[in-house]
Order: sequence, then C-alpha cells, then structure tokens
Amino acid sequence: TTAQMNLAYIAAVTLADGDAFVEQFTPQRVVDPTLIELASRVHVHADPDVDVLGDSARHRTRVSVTLRSGRVLIETRDGARGGIRDPLTRDEIVNKYRRLASTVLDDEAVGRLENCVLALEQIRDIAQLVTMLRTFPST
Repeated sequence: TTAQMNLAYIAAVTLADGDAFVEQFTPQRVVDPTLIELASRVHVHADPDVDVLGDSARHRTRVSVTLRSGRVLIETRDGARGGIRDPLTRDEIVNKYRRLASTVLDDEAVGRLENCVLALEQIRDIAQLVTMLRTFPST
C-alpha cells in the first residue's frame, strides 16, 4: 500500500502500536483518524551530514522526537533491524514466519511447513517441500 512508503505513517503507527507489520497496513488502519493526526506531526528531512557519507551510510536513520516538555530524544541507527548489521536471530525469523504465514494458512499448515523448512538439510528429495507448497491455497 502507499502507507508502506509513507514515513510519516510508519512513524506514527510504530509509535502507536509498537510495530509496523501487516496488521498496521490494513485499509481500516491507514485511515484511522488518530494515526492520521499523529502522522501530521511527523516531519521527514534528508540529512546532508548523512548524505555526504555516501553509500556506506545509505541505511542510516536519525530520529528525533520533541516531547511536550521541549526535551528532545535522538536515536541514530546504521541499518534496520534484520539487516546485515543487525540480523534477526533464528527465533525472530521463525516468529516472523509464523506471523506472516498464519495470515494465509491454518495453524497445522504453518507448523508442517515450518518443520519441513527447518529440516531442509536432512531432506533427501526437495519434492517433499514442493508437494507440500502445492497443496496450500494460492492467494
């Protein structure tokens, strides 16, 4: 959706929900008046100090939040969580898979596919996985 490319919306929904995942981009959520109002207070600016660093800093993000008290909180990250500089753990990857797969598969299918993929190194014939994938409903 367009909201997925809208940094103001992403910041607002992350502040509100603590997450920016599939559920945060439903048609109902992207028109939520509370999120729209919060997003209107988000300002996105290119930072020339980051730009001059070139390609090595292309994923750097600096966020500053001004509180009602006037206090400013600043955080800088060199890459997204799950990126090469801050990879997800195995458990985080499995949990992310479960969250995504459960939107289109029942719990039993999610478990079967997870077990198959996690055992890929022991599978002698990949046809087992292919056959399993063919039985799932297409979306």
